[in-house]
Order: sequence, then C-alpha cells, then structure tokens
Amino acid sequence: MSNDYLDLTVPEEGSLTGALLALAVLGVIVAVGLSLRGTLPRFAVIQTTSMVPTLVPGDVVMITHVNPNDIHIGDIIAFNLVAYDIDSQGRPVDVRRTVIVVHRVIGKKVINGHLYFRTKGDNNPTPDPWYVLPQGVLGKAEKVASLGSFGLVLTNPVGRIFVIVMMLSSLVLLLSTVRSYSKGIREDLESYM
Repeated sequence: MSNDYLDLTVPEEGSLTGALLALAVLGVIVAVGLSLRGTLPRFAVIQTTSMVPTLVPGDVVMITHVNPNDIHIGDIIAFNLVAYDIDSQGRPVDVRRTVIVVHRVIGKKVINGHLYFRTKGDNNPTPDPWYVLPQGVLGKAEKVASLGSFGLVLTNPVGRIFVIVMMLSSLVLLLSTVRSYSKGIREDLESYM
C-alpha cells in the first residue's frame, strides 16, 4: 500500500501531552487576563436562606458586571456589604469585613444626585436596613447551578483545597490516560508502516 494519499506520520513522543499542557497554560493566562480586566463573570455560592425560594443554600450564581443604570427593580444583584467594628465610643474602627450579599432590588433612589439601590431578600420580612451604592454593586446575579451541600463545601477554605486537589488529581489521571492512549495509537501506526 502506498502512502501517497494517506499521511501516517507518527507524532513525536509526548507531543499530545505537550499540546494539552500548552493549551491549559494558555487558557489560564487568558482567564487571568480577562479576570483582571473585569470581563469574566464571578461566581458565588448562596449560603443563607434569605432568597428562598428563588435561591437556596448551595445554589451557584454567576455575577456579571453591569452598568448601574441598567439595574432595574426586580433584578437580583450581588454587592459588597462592608461591616466595620465599633469601638467603645461607638466609632467605626479601621478593621472591616466585606461580605458579598445577593438580594433583589426593590427600589432606586437618587439623593443629592447620587443613585442608591434598596434591596431585600425574597425570604426576609423587611427590606435591608441599608442603601447600596453603585460602587458596591458587583453585578447582576443569575442562578447557574444547584450544587446543594457540595456547593456549600466550596465556601470554606478546607473544602476549596479538597476540590483543587481532586481536580489536579483528575487532570494528572487524564493526561496519563491520553499519553497512554496516544502511545498505543503510535505503536499501531508504526506496525502498519
């Protein structure tokens, strides 16, 4: 049989593994670049019952950046809630904690030329006791998955480390399988030549 019409070139050892690794590295570089520009959506796991029945603990929401002028009453938004410690005289202390809150917009208000959002959890009896500034809005939130208890595992550092270790182990196993499979194909091709 002539090889004039069919090129059965045997790939170099490890070329498929190298190509997959290069593709993975390129993907990470692109993702980091887009993330730094703010064009990649963020994800958050719902941890409380404040948005039941719309969102339940363990649900994953995708947070996409939006112009504050495009936020309407009824939209679900994610925003930073900054909490300050209070000293004995009732003054805020420099130590602060930022919490991401996912609630529905129930009102918009302009005060002294500044836009503010009024929010409320669907399951809460009253509106939130604060107004949200546009600068604190991370974006609109949309449910993308229901992971249940597994989603809640992702909310603590030990759970995240466990998931990362499992993903890396799976990647190593996948690359090993691909390499073994490509070696078998290479041997089959060589036997036909």
